[in-house]
Amino acid sequence: MKAFKLDFSSYYYYLILAMAFFLPVDIYIVPFFIILIFVNWIVEGKYSEKLKFLKSKYLLLFISYYLLYLIGILWTSNQTSGWFDLEVKLPFLVFPLVAFRIGKIIDSDKLTKVLLAFVSGCMVTTIACLSRATYMWFSASENYFYYAKLSF
Repeated sequence: MKAFKLDFSSYYYYLILAMAFFLPVDIYIVPFFIILIFVNWIVEGKYSEKLKFLKSKYLLLFISYYLLYLIGILWTSNQTSGWFDLEVKLPFLVFPLVAFRIGKIIDSDKLTKVLLAFVSGCMVTTIACLSRATYMWFSASENYFYYAKLSF
């Protein structure tokens, strides 16, 4: 009987493909993929290699940037907006941790496919927005071909 082996590099690749596709389609799904990529990074192991990167001055730069925003929460009068801003800037903290590992996994062929997934997501979103605007033009006689109404 074969032993079951997890292939974390494939998980990274497919999660990045999905994230690239959904980035233009639905921005609210993207944090879910970021979390899954981070969980994959933790579960993968190879902690000695990751510990070397954690001591890097480049990572310290990204962590410092995020910590400045975290400290800024103490001075803001609008806590809700401040915490939302921290959530939006979470990739500044998570992506550098994961990026060094992903850089070793994704070659130029896979990078081309990731870019193709992003372009496909852009095309799907464009077709959906234009289809809705056309439908609204003919059914409700309203012009939905402008900025605020075009994107839904």
